[in-house]
Amino acid sequence: MLTVINEMNDEAEKPAGELYKSRGLSAQSFEVNGLELRFRPVSGAEIDSIAALENISFEPHVAESRDYLSDEIAAGNYWGLFLMTGEVAAYMGIEVEDDYLYLSNIAVAHSYRGSGLGGLLLGQALRCAFQLRLRGVRLHVSERNLNAISFYEKHAFARSDITRCFYAPDEDAVIMTRDFSVNNCI
Repeated sequence: MLTVINEMNDEAEKPAGELYKSRGLSAQSFEVNGLELRFRPVSGAEIDSIAALENISFEPHVAESRDYLSDEIAAGNYWGLFLMTGEVAAYMGIEVEDDYLYLSNIAVAHSYRGSGLGGLLLGQALRCAFQLRLRGVRLHVSERNLNAISFYEKHAFARSDITRCFYAPDEDAVIMTRDFSVNNCI
């Protein structure tokens, strides 16, 4: 069960200023299955938590480097779901590319998998793309990550292309797209 508690207007939650508003996102509080969470931009001080979750969520050759994550966080491209204790429960990376919102990654801490947090983040990304009047949302996913492919297909994403050797010489990426002109809405 998901309950939106409130939208936040705390300037301390927006270290990069108006950049986050331009993403069509705003800090919010949610309750999901009894967990009180805050959806907000990731700050530079949380880089270690995000890097740790990145490293346990993805294969070593897929996980983003700490420097990359730091740059993306500073650019305002990372948003997270945090417990009231400050612990990161899940995060996503987004950026606008070619009239689409590109979802660079989405990760949920092991102890919160299956609780709906991945779907909540994906919903926020879809909402952001729709509010920005983009054509939809795109992402890459390893051809080997059948659970992720199934997750995105359940959320009306379609396999739109393959990028050869995207993750490694022997590992292709499936490009998945949720095109608003096809689905007509979010």
